[in-house]
Amino acid sequence: MGKLYPWYPSLFEQGFRKWSEQMKNLWDEQGKGIRSDYYQTDQEVVVVVEIPGLSPMHAIEVKVVENILFIQGTMQEKGEETGFLSQSSFLFNLLLPAKVDPTRIKTDFEQDDGVLTLRLPKV
Repeated sequence: MGKLYPWYPSLFEQGFRKWSEQMKNLWDEQGKGIRSDYYQTDQEVVVVVEIPGLSPMHAIEVKVVENILFIQGTMQEKGEETGFLSQSSFLFNLLLPAKVDPTRIKTDFEQDDGVLTLRLPKV
């Protein structure tokens, strides 16, 4: 017996593929992707996250729940041409390679690069 709606999967796949490509292109053109890296020593896990446009003036929250690092925040920018305020939010998650003490997280922020470095002591 044939498919009831033989066109459905192909239309869905085409639409999703096109949307996915458009979003990737938009993300790449705007350069607002969040890049990250991490490494660990015997004592700690170090996470380095690059968040373009982030400054100390923006609200940001860092927490660890069940070995998952959550970084979320809100950024506001004033348009140069329009003068209107725009607001964007971000959420970044990372499964940590070891158990850490969430009460002893140390942060360092390099404003010039928008780089946030987190030092998470191992338990």
